Amino acid sequence: MDCQMDFLNCNSYFLNGLSNDYCWSIFAANASFPESNGCSELEEIGKMIVERCDGLPLAAETLGRLLYSEHRVEEWKKILLSDIWRFPVANCKIFPALLISYYHRPAHLRRCFVYCSLYPKDHPFDKDELILLWMAENLLPPPAIGETLEDVGSKCFDDLASRLFFKQVENDDIVMHDLIHDLATFLAGKFYCRLSELGENEETRILTRHLSCDRPISRKPIPLNKFLRVLSFHDLIIYPDSIAKLIHLRYLDLSCCDFVVLPESICNLYNLQTLKLRSCPKLTMLPNGVYNLVNLRHLDTRDAPLKEMPKGMGKWKQLHILTDYIVGKQEERGIQELGGLLNLHGVLAIHKLENVADVNQARSARIIDKKHIEELLLEWSSGDDMVSNLQIERDVLDNQGI
Repeated sequence: MDCQMDFLNCNSYFLNGLSNDYCWSIFAANASFPESNGCSELEEIGKMIVERCDGLPLAAETLGRLLYSEHRVEEWKKILLSDIWRFPVANCKIFPALLISYYHRPAHLRRCFVYCSLYPKDHPFDKDELILLWMAENLLPPPAIGETLEDVGSKCFDDLASRLFFKQVENDDIVMHDLIHDLATFLAGKFYCRLSELGENEETRILTRHLSCDRPISRKPIPLNKFLRVLSFHDLIIYPDSIAKLIHLRYLDLSCCDFVVLPESICNLYNLQTLKLRSCPKLTMLPNGVYNLVNLRHLDTRDAPLKEMPKGMGKWKQLHILTDYIVGKQEERGIQELGGLLNLHGVLAIHKLENVADVNQARSARIIDKKHIEELLLEWSSGDDMVSNLQIERDVLDNQGI
């Protein structure tokens, strides 16, 4: 108790900014100076830039990264003479140096960065998840020939990380510095919304395109907006019928929900790219018409007790991630439906391989041609009613099959 009282009675100490010399050393290290030809003119400009950082190490580090390997004097002068230095900081938390770093990034990177204001401070970022959301919001530039949209997103993330918009902390989580998060929040408009930010009688804004629910849902109708591109609801018991009207929706996360079936109306969401149904404990079937979702790129059904896959999945030519495939006995639900899905990446688990009738069916799945699969899990079901055919199992595992 005495220790606690001593702590409460102790004086506060306010840290001063770093000296210009220390800030210069941080700036120079991140700008790869004096490797920048050791130019005395660049050094003179750089030290004047550092003086404007007001002793803030993050500002010096960020601007140093901005000018990394940049050797042109005129580019350094652009930073020094930027009008943004006159940005008023008295009534907000935004530092001009961080604004300068933001405005000197390409437009698509600025959009991707501002999107991150959706997350609360200190929230760990999942790189793959963030890329899916960027895709859903159409924030990424078109991929080059031979490149996927996911590849473009990965490059954007790495670029932002290299400029200190993201940082890695001790437990390998990727987060935003508080000042960087303040910048993203300051720059964001009213396109992003959490239900927890709304009052009891307040509805989603007309321009809202991303709605995330991070509190229990009451019995009152969920306020949905027709312009939504991203919708994430967890722990729902009843599927909201109003989702069927969200024709612009590209990302739908219904993980950990408790409904038994998905209605056929979900098959009308033709623009859907990502469908997450992870850990839905009662979900045993997907709608028959789900093959109509021809723009689907990611289907996550991990830890959902699906009995078989819907027919016609071979039409999903753009499918990038398929976490699980349950082999059915009918041809239209069999393993051969995997044959045309040559763009699969990551981890693929194939279940109920006892339903593969012969090696020709196994070969038609063209698993060996799926060059981007990093991990393949093969599962045969077991039970007293199962009759094992060891020869077929060997053929399935043979190089000529899987």
